[in-house]
Amino acid sequence: MAINKRLTVIILISSLILDIIAFSCILPLFPTLIDFYGSNERRDWLYNSLEKWASLFQKLIGIPMITNYNNVIFGGLLGSLFCLLQFLSSPILGAFSDVYGRKSIMVMWAQARTFSIFVLSRIIAGLSKASTSISLAIIADIYPENTVGKGMALIGVAFSVGFILGPMLGAYFSSTSPPAQIAIYITIIELFLVIFLMSETLESSKRRSEKVDLRRNCLLYINPFALFNFHAVSTATTSTNLAKMRSYGRFYFFYMFQHSGLEFTLSFFTHVQFGYNRCGILRRLSNEKQLQTALISIALLVPAYLIIAFGTTSLVFYIGLSIYALASAVVVPATTSSVSLLASDNTKGVTLGVFRCLGALARSLGPLFSSSSKFFWLMGPTICYVFGGFMFIISYWMLSQLIRDKTKAKAER
Repeated sequence: MAINKRLTVIILISSLILDIIAFSCILPLFPTLIDFYGSNERRDWLYNSLEKWASLFQKLIGIPMITNYNNVIFGGLLGSLFCLLQFLSSPILGAFSDVYGRKSIMVMWAQARTFSIFVLSRIIAGLSKASTSISLAIIADIYPENTVGKGMALIGVAFSVGFILGPMLGAYFSSTSPPAQIAIYITIIELFLVIFLMSETLESSKRRSEKVDLRRNCLLYINPFALFNFHAVSTATTSTNLAKMRSYGRFYFFYMFQHSGLEFTLSFFTHVQFGYNRCGILRRLSNEKQLQTALISIALLVPAYLIIAFGTTSLVFYIGLSIYALASAVVVPATTSSVSLLASDNTKGVTLGVFRCLGALARSLGPLFSSSSKFFWLMGPTICYVFGGFMFIISYWMLSQLIRDKTKAKAER
């Protein structure tokens, strides 16, 4: 049965926006939530255990007990926990979507995200957070090769809208109701959209048939060595495309490692520095121009983080934040579009799942590294952000090599 592609895209983007809002409404509240749970009357065994572990860790690496920065590692642990569990789930559910269809897997993860206990909610949400990789696979199903960048740009728009509205709604409703309650209501609406309105986009004829091998090889999808080498699709992909996937994977991991660590500590930076508490171009470009735009964006991230680092007033900070927001919105959609073009129809789900999994692995390590390293704890956030900003030069070099190789290969045809 033919599907209404336009309607499917509208429903997909709407559900993804709702998903991102439900996830992000709690993000700006991390510093104050940790302060809230750290008060004497609300402490429990888990908080005390983490505090004890943090103290031991500080002594182990010689970091003095600085009251303003102690809660940073708590946030880093929770952020890393979420992304580590997403790392475990994304490629497996992406591979299962190649066999059982996109819609059934979307419904499965949507039903699993309504726990309100703070840490438990991060565990449940992390294990079931395969929505992005499945959404990318759906876009790759719907759009032909020459316009897949347009679809990936819509995913980027959904992320932008979700991450704008989510923190705003979380901060606004935090004075009247817990953010987790808002997330539950939004998830119910999202579940309705997926079950009753979304169509299946992967035709039966294009699904993979190796169900037994898929279950047997689940560990292959979470083995970091296998992920970096894209072993899950090595037998169904040409050696040339496989080599390109591996290069994109290495770049994506390194970029996301830097980006996620600095991004996650932004709320703590504003909490420490300023005392804050609650509070369409890409789709028109060809894939080659998308990558060139992504390269320019990475170059802009260096001055953006330098401005943030040395911003002593809110005005200067927001100037740096604006540059950062514009630049960071391009890189992931552009590289994801490039990788999707290298995959065959019946391996798009697992390929994009593996690719996103590398990002989740980087996100699980980045926040923990940035929030627990001596740069943030001992030398303060300014040195941390200066160092992190200059590290994007390496990401710039890695992507420029990918663009050069792609241009060279195209010229040799």
